[in-house]
Amino acid sequence: MPPQTPFDVGTETNLIPCTFLSESDTDSSEILQEEKNVKLLFSKDLFKISVSSDVWGYPGYLTQVQFEVLEKFREIVHNSSDDFRATIFIFNEAHEDEFYALCRWLRSYKFNLNKTIKKAEEATNLSSEARKKNFYHSPNNPSLALGVEPSIFLKHFPQFFHGMSKKGCPIFYAKAGTVNIKAIENITTSEGIIKFHWHEMYHNYNREFKEMYERMNDAFRPYEIIYVLDLEHLNSAQLSKQLISVVKTQCHMDETVFPDAMSKMFIINAPSTFALLWKVVRGWIDPRNATKVEILGPKKSLWKARLREFIDMDQLPSDYGGYVENDTSEDIMRKQMIKQYKITNPAEEAVREEQFMFSPRQNELQSLIVEKGRTVSLSIFTKSKNYSIFTVTDMNGKKLEFSPGRGFPMNHTRRMWDCRKSTRSDLERINITLKDPGQYIVQISSIEKSNDNFLVVFTEFKVVLKDESQRKATVLNKGRASSLGVGTFHVNDCNDRNDIDFTPYWQS
Repeated sequence: MPPQTPFDVGTETNLIPCTFLSESDTDSSEILQEEKNVKLLFSKDLFKISVSSDVWGYPGYLTQVQFEVLEKFREIVHNSSDDFRATIFIFNEAHEDEFYALCRWLRSYKFNLNKTIKKAEEATNLSSEARKKNFYHSPNNPSLALGVEPSIFLKHFPQFFHGMSKKGCPIFYAKAGTVNIKAIENITTSEGIIKFHWHEMYHNYNREFKEMYERMNDAFRPYEIIYVLDLEHLNSAQLSKQLISVVKTQCHMDETVFPDAMSKMFIINAPSTFALLWKVVRGWIDPRNATKVEILGPKKSLWKARLREFIDMDQLPSDYGGYVENDTSEDIMRKQMIKQYKITNPAEEAVREEQFMFSPRQNELQSLIVEKGRTVSLSIFTKSKNYSIFTVTDMNGKKLEFSPGRGFPMNHTRRMWDCRKSTRSDLERINITLKDPGQYIVQISSIEKSNDNFLVVFTEFKVVLKDESQRKATVLNKGRASSLGVGTFHVNDCNDRNDIDFTPYWQS
């Protein structure tokens, strides 16, 4: 938050404190009031104040010329369409002040009124489809954007909000260096990632800003985010054309629809090769935002010290320089997964979620231990069109075998992200879960030569409803089969043209 000037007054109801610096050599100290909610103060003493880049263009630090542009822009916005106003006041749900919102747009385009209006119209058109669909939000369907539970996607594209900066800005972390391209290809599409980004930018940003607004007793200004982009483990294999295209689209969305919402970005653990990539990415973002980006190398002591200059230690994850135990980035994301799971699964309490990539050609094995009082559900994702066998073996040698790929006319192309859907097999839908405590061995094998991959998701949970019938009703409401024992599992192919049934079976 920019520091207050001696002339800021906020004691009168509905008055927004705004001190404006005159660009002319005037001795006027006349107090003006505009529409009962803006107070202008002019004084020759203000000429001695030097406005830094940190406060340039903010309410309280405008020149007279900038304020005149603000007045014209405000009038235009008020006389525009509902969608145009909704675009300008994109953080209205989080109580962003009108003048801070207007100045946020004007700052982005250096108070060029015509350019600001043109860009706002572009933003309105760009976000129109997402706005019609409430930015892909549904309280009862968190998978609306991605086509898969967000926790499954975030395991392979880790990102989360946590804490606030010393100035009150929410902090967003993205662990880009651990992005798992193969897993993402199996669970969603480029289109799904873009929809999810719309959801995150609108709903999660409004949520975080609203929490800060309430925490700081209405004193939260301005509405900006600090980003921490972690590139540890980044390699060239992750930088596929599809991913780079998605990132470029996301940058365009952020710059256009959410202008000047970035307070600062720290790129940490940057490898030496990142300099070349940064030259490309820098061209996608506004030059003013580019100056807010600080690139730090892999030396942890240096970037942790730098983060602490902006963020108190009790607001940082412990693996990013914080001191709170059991508060690593993994712990934070697991807690968020449990919270999200609880919203749509009130009869169950998720404990953990593990995910493993399998390559059938290598006949890989994965060991899984189920504790007493816990249940594990299994989901399999693939875009393979080859015949593979999924096997679960318990401690007594009893096997569950079925094929999630045999004879499926999926018609997948090699550009897998372009296919709208992957094949998903949820064993719990046919009442197959791992309930008995003990060790299980999971394997996917193939009799055909294939380099395709399968993603297997293990979700461990405990039942929180005492009445088992309540849990069965919840399972039924989630679209799962309610009959006991082994049944037929129903799936669709990639193009929604064919329905396929298959029956898994136990072998002793």
